[in-house]
Amino acid sequence: MKSPNRSISPNKKQRSAIQHPPSPLMIIAGAGTGKTFTIENRITYLIQHFKVDPQHILAITYTEKAAKELQNRIVERIGSSGHTMTVSTFHSLCFKILQDFHNKNINLLEESEAIHLFIQKFDELEPFQSDEFPLDPHRAITESFIPFFNRMRDELIEPEFLSVPKHSTDNPITEEISNQLSDLKRIFPIFQSWKKNINVIDYGDMILSAYNILHTDKSILKKVQNQYRHIIVDEFQDNNFALNEIVSMISGKRKYVTVVGDDDQVIYSFRGASSYNIKAFQHRYGSHKDYISISLKDNYRSSQAILNLANDSISNNSERVDKDLVSALNIPEFKPIRYWGNNTEQLNFLINEIKQTSDEGSYFKEIAVLCRTHGQVSNVTNALRYAGIPVATRYMSLLHCSAVREIMSWCQVVSNGTFQDSAMFRIIKTKFGYELAHNIFKNYNRNDRRSRLDLINDDRSIQNKYPQINEILQSISKLKSIIQKRSASEMVWEITEHLGMLKKSAREYSLDDHYILLNVGEFLKRSQDFSKRNKQDNSIFAFNHFLEVIARSSGLPSITPPEYREQDAVFVNTVHGAKGAEYPIVFLPFLRSASFPLNFRTSKRINRPPEEWLRYKNVLSNITPKEHHINEERRLFYVAVTRAKKKLYLLTPEKATSPFIKELSDNLMEDQQMNDKESSTRTHSELKIKYEHNLQKAIAREDYVLASNLGLALKIIHDHERNNFIELGNSDWEEELATELKANFEPNIPEKINLSASAIDTYESCPLKFRLGRIDGIPQTAKKPELIFGNIVHSVLQRFHEPDKPLTKERILRILDEEWKKGEFDYSVREEKFKEQGQDILTRYHSNLPDPPHNVIRREKEFAFDIESVTIRGAIDRIDLVEDGINIIDYKTSKTTSSAKSNLQLAIYSMYLEQLDDTDIGGLPALSSLYFLREDEKPLKSHAFTEEQIINTRDKILNVADKIREKNFDAKTGKHCDWCDYKNLVCPAWEN
Repeated sequence: MKSPNRSISPNKKQRSAIQHPPSPLMIIAGAGTGKTFTIENRITYLIQHFKVDPQHILAITYTEKAAKELQNRIVERIGSSGHTMTVSTFHSLCFKILQDFHNKNINLLEESEAIHLFIQKFDELEPFQSDEFPLDPHRAITESFIPFFNRMRDELIEPEFLSVPKHSTDNPITEEISNQLSDLKRIFPIFQSWKKNINVIDYGDMILSAYNILHTDKSILKKVQNQYRHIIVDEFQDNNFALNEIVSMISGKRKYVTVVGDDDQVIYSFRGASSYNIKAFQHRYGSHKDYISISLKDNYRSSQAILNLANDSISNNSERVDKDLVSALNIPEFKPIRYWGNNTEQLNFLINEIKQTSDEGSYFKEIAVLCRTHGQVSNVTNALRYAGIPVATRYMSLLHCSAVREIMSWCQVVSNGTFQDSAMFRIIKTKFGYELAHNIFKNYNRNDRRSRLDLINDDRSIQNKYPQINEILQSISKLKSIIQKRSASEMVWEITEHLGMLKKSAREYSLDDHYILLNVGEFLKRSQDFSKRNKQDNSIFAFNHFLEVIARSSGLPSITPPEYREQDAVFVNTVHGAKGAEYPIVFLPFLRSASFPLNFRTSKRINRPPEEWLRYKNVLSNITPKEHHINEERRLFYVAVTRAKKKLYLLTPEKATSPFIKELSDNLMEDQQMNDKESSTRTHSELKIKYEHNLQKAIAREDYVLASNLGLALKIIHDHERNNFIELGNSDWEEELATELKANFEPNIPEKINLSASAIDTYESCPLKFRLGRIDGIPQTAKKPELIFGNIVHSVLQRFHEPDKPLTKERILRILDEEWKKGEFDYSVREEKFKEQGQDILTRYHSNLPDPPHNVIRREKEFAFDIESVTIRGAIDRIDLVEDGINIIDYKTSKTTSSAKSNLQLAIYSMYLEQLDDTDIGGLPALSSLYFLREDEKPLKSHAFTEEQIINTRDKILNVADKIREKNFDAKTGKHCDWCDYKNLVCPAWEN
C-alpha cells in the first residue's frame, strides 16, 4: 500500500507497532494495511523518541527500488541524517560486509557471465550420471545449475558433507533426480574453482562468504553488531535461511529486530520457506520479555466487498496465519463483477467496459488488467491498442531494445552467427523496407543451408535487380576485413558508429531516444566488460556466442528513462509485475483451469536442494508439492484481487472455469452480461497505434513540441487511411511519416497454397512465424540437436525395413553408426548421450518386433494432393499391411506421448489414402498409429479415423488457408516463443 498522508494518525495496531520499544517485533501486515506507512513511522519513532542514531539502523528490503524509496521518505521526515541509515537488499548488505572487512576490490560474476562460463566449459563436466543434463546444456545450466547453486548458498548448504537421497517410488526423488543431485554435488566445487581461478565471486558467494566471516571472526562480528544495532526486515516471508542466520548474528544480545511480512502474499516462495520464517522468528525471539507479534488487518485500499472475496478465497489455503481484512474506508461498495465468456468474448467485454468507464469520467491510468502469463499480457495489449485504448509502456530486457537489436544483427552477420539469416533480413528491412527484404529472400530455397549473405554475394542477378543492396554488402565486407584486428568492444563501437543511431537520438531526444541512448550505452559497456573479462578470447565471435546464450535465458536488464508525468494509459501486466501496486479498477481475465491456476508440473530438472539437505526440514510443511503449488497460485490470485480499490472484474469461461472462481460463494459476486457480443473490429492500424503510443510518451515526457507534431501526424494518418488528400512538408518528422505511409507492402499470397501438417501447426501456434519462415523465406537455425537426432533415427528405420533385408539387432545398430552425424551436436557430452539413447531406442525397437515381422509395404511414402486450391504435401514414415486393411505408422522420438486421435499429421495421412486410387494402399486406413520409440510399454498409440473426422480436418485446413489469404499474420506469444528462431531479432512482439 502507498503511504497514507503523513498527517493521518495511525490506527491502534499500527501505533502499537510504531511505538514498540527496541526489541523483537513481528508485524503480520495484510494487503493494503499500511505496511510501508508503519515501517516508515517506526523508524522515525525510533530516531525521534528512543534517540536511536540513524547510522545504527539497518533496513533490509526486497528490491533496490524499495530501498531507495524508503530511505528518501525517512530523509524527508528527519532531514539529511537519514542518509546515514543503511537501507539495502540482503545481497547488497552481504556485498558491503565483504568490501568493508574482506576485500575492497571484489570482482563480481553476473548470472549472465556464469551461464556463459558453464556453456564454454560444459564438456569439461563429464561424465554425467543424469540423462537430462547433457541433452540440453543450456536448460541444464539455466533451469538447474544456477538456481540450485544459488539456493544452496541461500540455505547455507555445503553439499560435500551431504549424502544424495536414495530414489524410491513413494517420494519425489526419482532415479533421474537422484542422478542429477549426484552431478550437482560433484559440479559445485568445480564451479567454485573456476571462479577462484579467474578471481571472481557471484551473488551466492557473497551470502555464503558474509556468513562465514561473521560466523568465524568474532572481532568483525562485533564491529558489524556495533554498526547495525536496530534491524528492520521487510517482505520477511520471502526471505531465506541465510538472512535469518545473519540477522540473528548481527542482532546479537540486543535482539532489536523488527520483521514485516504477510504469509498470504508469498508468491516467490519455495516449499515451506514462509512457514519456517515465521515459526523460526517466534522460536528465536519469543522468550524475550518485550517480544510481541502484531497483525495489521485494517485495509486502507479496497472496499469491503472486494475484501470479502479476497478473504473467502485465501481462507482455502492451509498453514496460514488466520486473519480477515476489514476495510477502513468509507467508500461506495460495488460487488466484484463476474463475466462468463470465452477468450474472444472476454477481450470484447474488456474493451467495451474500459471504453464505457472512460466515457463515464475515469482516467485510463486508473485501470489495470492483470494476467497470469506474459503471453496473455501481449494478447490483451494488442487487443486494447487495436481498439484505440492507450496501454502503458512496458520496457522489456536490454536485448529486446530495437536499437540494441540493430547492433546485434550486424554482429551476427559480420561474424557468421547462429541467427545471421534473420539478422540479414532485419538489416535490409531497416535500411530499405520490408518489401525489398521480402523480395530478395523469397528468391532462395528456404531449405538451402548456405547463409543468405553468401547467396546474395554470389547472385549477380539480385545485385543488378536491387542495386541498393550493394551498399549493405560493402559495409559488411568492410567490417569483416577488420574483424581479426579488433576486440568485441571495438567491433561493437565500429558498428554503432556505422549505424549513426546515437547522433539522431541525441538530437531528437524523445522518451524513446533517451531509452535508446541509455541502452545502447549499456550494451557498449557490456561489450567492454566482456573484452576485459575474456582477454584470451575477446573477439566478436566469442561475444556473439555470449549474446546467443544470454538471449535464450532471462536476458539482461534494460534501463528505463524517467517520465515527468504519468501516462494516462491502462496498466497491463502479470500479477507478479503488479505486486505492491493498487488501482481503482482491476480486471482479471482468462480465469480458466490450467491458466489460473497453472497446471502443476514436475520438473525434469531439479532446481533446489532436497528437503533432506535443509537445516530446517523438521519444521517444513507437510503438504504435497502439488498442494503447495495450488496454495501459491491461490496466494497469487489473492494478490491480484487485493490490488483493486473500488471495482473488480473477474472474467471466466463457463467451461473449464478456474477452481478459484468455483470455490467462491456466488453471493460475493454480481454476474454481468455484455450487450454486444460481436467480435470487436480493428479501429486502429498498426501505424496509428504506433503514433498514438508515441504521443502518450511525448506527453509523459512533457515534450510538447514533439506531441504537437505527433498530433499533426495522426491527423495525416487518419486522412490517408480514408483516401483523403494529404500534403507533407520536408521536416524530419514529415519525411519519416512519408516513408512509413509508403511502408504498407504486404506479401503476395498465391492462389494455390502449399501446406503440410507441420506448416498448419506452425500457423496455429504463431501466424507471424509462419509468414517469416514460409512466405518471407527466412531460414530457421539448421542445427537443432533434437531434430538432427530424430532425422537420424527415421533414416535408420527407413533403411532397416528395406525389402528382403535381415531384421537383426546387429544390422540396425550398424545402420545407426553409418547414419550418425558426428560433430553436429555442439557438445561432445550431448553427442555421446544422444548416441547412447539412439542405441537404446533401436535395441528396444528391435526387441519389440513381432514374429512373423510386420508386413511393411511402403517406407517414407511421399505424397501430394489437392483440397480445392490447397496442395497438401508430406511423407508417411511407414505403411503396414494388417489383417483388416493398412496401418499408418509415424515414428516419434519425443519424450512425451500424445493422442493419435488428435494428431493432425495422422488425419492428413488418412485423408490422402482415403482419396487415393491405389489397390494396395488406397482407402481409409484401418488404423493410424504414433510409435513412441522411447516408450518401454505400449509404444503404439492408434486410432481409426472416421469420415466425419476427415471432413473436420478438411475444414480445418481450408480455414487456415483462408486466414493466410487474408494475410492474418499477427504474432501469437506464449511458451513456444522460448525456442523460436525469430524471437530475438525479427519478431516485433518481443521488441521495444
